Order: sequence, then structure tokens, then C-alpha cells
Amino acid sequence: MQPFYLILFISTTACTLTFRGNAQSSLPADHIADTTYQTAINLYHAFLTPEQALYRGCEYIEYTPMLNEGQPYFNNWPLTPGDLVYNGMRYEHVLLQYDVVKDLLITNEPYNFFRIALYSNQVERFSIGEHHFIRLVGSAAPAGTGFYQQLYTGRLQLLKKEKRTIEEDIADGSVHRKLVPSTSYFLRKDNRFYPVNNKGTLLAALSDKRKQVRQYIRSGGIQMKSDKENSLLKIIAWYDSL
Repeated sequence: MQPFYLILFISTTACTLTFRGNAQSSLPADHIADTTYQTAINLYHAFLTPEQALYRGCEYIEYTPMLNEGQPYFNNWPLTPGDLVYNGMRYEHVLLQYDVVKDLLITNEPYNFFRIALYSNQVERFSIGEHHFIRLVGSAAPAGTGFYQQLYTGRLQLLKKEKRTIEEDIADGSVHRKLVPSTSYFLRKDNRFYPVNNKGTLLAALSDKRKQVRQYIRSGGIQMKSDKENSLLKIIAWYDSL
């Protein structure tokens, strides 16, 4: 019976708040609706604490002690406050960690006895600190299903895909394991993804303004080889402003 009462409680609260907002506030209707919705969501989360809908997944087993070189986690960060949309519900201020090797999003279970790897196919998006990620699937994913970092979002979109693979070197009867990183960048333009990992592929993606882009790179002294990510951000933001 609890789910029924919970839904009734939220629905009634949302209606009550909407009524009061319409009667007493001169704020725009869409703002009132957004505020009402967010208030209802906050009440929902507070009522369910700890939220079983969030803490669903498999127990996460660390493998860091097995590695001799490298870290498997995004930015080598420990569990860090972030937000996510999980199974259609938004959660805020959740401790999160992103395992780049296994492409898994991790959190603590509610009593901090162990960590949980959330079901990736139910994670729509997440943020850790100021870094934002989305999950792309199948043919909509430029480098296969997985999590992609959003570096720029406007008329164009710049995505970054990090991968880290474990390599083993067996010598003198011992095994040396290290992580080998790789990074790819993708530009979404006119609903199509273009790899933009060097100057040539970037110019091909922006071929409609190739001459202007070349001039901007030259006049700005932009060096993609030495600072690829920042160079891409500058060029794409400039192009998007045209």
C-alpha cells in the first residue's frame, strides 16, 4: 500500500502548491509550475530516505590493488558529490565515482558498508563536480554505447570519450598491470557526429567555413597538438557564434 499513499501525497501536494502559487504570486506560470514540480520531487525524495530506487545495482569490487600503474577513475577522484538521472528520476547531491575502465557509475549503498555499480542502461546522465556526462546508445553513439562527457553544448555539441584498458606484462615470473588511456573527441553538427581528433578532421567537419576557421586558428595562435581540448573548445565556440 505504501506506493499508493506516496503517489497520492505528492500529487495532492503539487496541486496545493499550484493553487497557492496561482492565488498569491505574480511569477510567470511556467516558473510556478517548475517550482511546484521541484518541490514535489524534493518531498518525494525526503519521504523515501533512504531511497531504494536509487540504490539498485551490483556490489562494486575494487581492482585498484591489482594495478601497478594508473587509476581507473575519472580525474582520479574519490566519491564526489554529483547529480544523476536514474531510471527517469533526478537525484541531487549524491556521492558518485566514474570507473572509466568498466564504464560504470558508482555510489555508496545508504549505510556505507560497500559500493554499488548502478545499472548503466538506466543512467540517462550524470554530473560529477562541474563535469557533465550523457549516455548514448547504439547507432546514436559515435564510438559505441557508453558515457560521453559533454564539453560544449550549443548549436554544436562537443563530446569527449575516454577509455582506459588494462595491459599485462609478464616478466621474471611476475605480472605488471598498467592502464593505457585513450581519448577521442566528437563534434555533433546537423544531427551527425564527426571525429575531431586533429586539425584535419576538424576542418573537414567545419568545411562550410573552412577558410574562416583556418584564419581564426592562425590569427589566434591556436596549437591543437599541444592543447587539443582547449583548442577545440575555442574553435567550436567561435564557430557557433558566427
